[in-house]
Amino acid sequence: MDFGGLTAFVGRQGRGGEPDGPGQPAFVPQKVHGRFPCNFFAPVGEDVLASRGDSTVASEGGLSTIAGTSIGAAAMSTRHFIIGYGSLINPHSRAVTAGSGVAVPVEVRGFERGWTIAVRGMCVLGAEPAAGASLNAVAVEVDDQQLAAFDRREGEGALYRRVAVPAEDVAVGEELRGNGAKFWLYTVIARDVRPTAHAPIVQSYVDTVLAGCLRYGEEYARRFVESTRHWEHAWVDDRAEPRYARRGKAALEAEELAAIDEVLAGVRGHRVVG
Repeated sequence: MDFGGLTAFVGRQGRGGEPDGPGQPAFVPQKVHGRFPCNFFAPVGEDVLASRGDSTVASEGGLSTIAGTSIGAAAMSTRHFIIGYGSLINPHSRAVTAGSGVAVPVEVRGFERGWTIAVRGMCVLGAEPAAGASLNAVAVEVDDQQLAAFDRREGEGALYRRVAVPAEDVAVGEELRGNGAKFWLYTVIARDVRPTAHAPIVQSYVDTVLAGCLRYGEEYARRFVESTRHWEHAWVDDRAEPRYARRGKAALEAEELAAIDEVLAGVRGHRVVG
């Protein structure tokens, strides 16, 4: 599917010598003229942190519920894909919560991404419905147990609500669209939240997301920055003492940090608090 002339790149390979899914060979992108090549360029978003910890999930009769329907009662033979638009883009961060299958870049129509979730002293990414908007993300295949684990991570029912995204609004290869594939995206529950000095954007979270984005190329990472709102609010550099716990990788290499800083150069003029 092509949205406005932008077509999703599928069958991509992992970065840093580690495949993102079964049968995917490792691949380390090489810089061309000082830039990472672009495997995919398209305008989707999050993530997240459960305010009540990883053991809490909205439930009814002991079963997680989405839009009033019991997940446990759903036919789990369907192929399920979580649309990750923040830290879930990064396979190391996903692995902190649960394993996952294939992960491919996608474009999702009808949602916009921004710094709109305040939790645990920081502001993280959220997405909400918006006519005419689109954003770049990854579609991550999960089984029923992994889906429940990511619900807990995202604070489903408290911070985020998992909603079904129509397949026609997801630009993805037909091999994933077939066989009853179902796409899910975590949308924000609270609206009109912005980063503040008490809950700022933190660099360790930004680094986690952009390290994941750069697996798909520099243009993909730049598109992430361009399609994310509210960079102009409070933002703290916590690289020396990272606040974000779900990085999944203890430290990024100097080359990765340099690439991230290059992508962020256009928004460095915004306010950064100490």
